[in-house]
Amino acid sequence: MRHLRRLVAQPGIVRFGRFCLVGGSGATLNMLLLWILTEAGMHYFYSGLVATAAATTWNYTLNDLVTWRDRRRRSVRSWLQRYAQYWAVTAVGSALQLMVLVLLTRAGVPYLVSNVAGIGPATLWNFHANERWTWKPAAHAGQGEIPRG
Repeated sequence: MRHLRRLVAQPGIVRFGRFCLVGGSGATLNMLLLWILTEAGMHYFYSGLVATAAATTWNYTLNDLVTWRDRRRRSVRSWLQRYAQYWAVTAVGSALQLMVLVLLTRAGVPYLVSNVAGIGPATLWNFHANERWTWKPAAHAGQGEIPRG
């Protein structure tokens, strides 16, 4: 049991767990907006765009405060740079999600189910790309220096 606890408590796994919790709250917001807007008469694709944009901003804010709080710099410039990077990363994930939404919905799958199916692969992409780019670890002192002989 101790070994299993140590495996689960690995920093990467803990961070991914936080990312999934934040993402779950964003997915809930996404699904709610998608449903409300579509049922109000908006085409599901456009509802999906609006819902994705709202969830992206929500998720960025929480990820900056919770998931990668140890890697964030607090200046406004840094925050805006990370926000732009997050949008760039999420744009790829969102395109994947929306593609699955459209393809499955056109195939007869209910749009809410299609949306959930698209969230899964987008989550994996978003976590790994943001981990490596948006909130990449700061370079350690001495790293990259030429050793003196």
